Amino acid sequence: MAKFHGKQAAIYWDKAESDTNLKHGQNWTATISQNMAETTAMQDVWKTHIGGVANWTAEVTCHLDTAGTDIPVTGAGSASGSGVVQPMGAINDQRASLELYFKFDTVTPTYQVIWGNAVCVSVNPGADADGVASVVYSFVGIGEISWETASSRPTVT
Repeated sequence: MAKFHGKQAAIYWDKAESDTNLKHGQNWTATISQNMAETTAMQDVWKTHIGGVANWTAEVTCHLDTAGTDIPVTGAGSASGSGVVQPMGAINDQRASLELYFKFDTVTPTYQVIWGNAVCVSVNPGADADGVASVVYSFVGIGEISWETASSRPTVT
């Protein structure tokens, strides 16, 4: 039996004390991995490895709001006032706290969350003729990722 249901999930991107709820979230994934170095010698029968540095990435998929993306990708624009999409625009090298909630219950309150500092490395809007327009946000972790079960949201560091 499942312990968590996606309908209680939430996604927050907290930068410089600005709390952004990534609206219309459909799914998120966090991938936690470790680099491995091969140590096999010529006469060995089986390959051998040693563990290296741990790292993490995350991906969040949301329905695309008519107001645009929750993490901006549009620059200041030209003199005519039109927005000019710039490579990585306003997201370039801005680290923030990424909070990926399994359970987000403000009534009790109880939270189950994976969170850590990250950089948003891509914002990918898209459309499908048979579906709702979406946006996929990709993140690379800066340092460790944590799992918490608590009665308050994580403190942004």
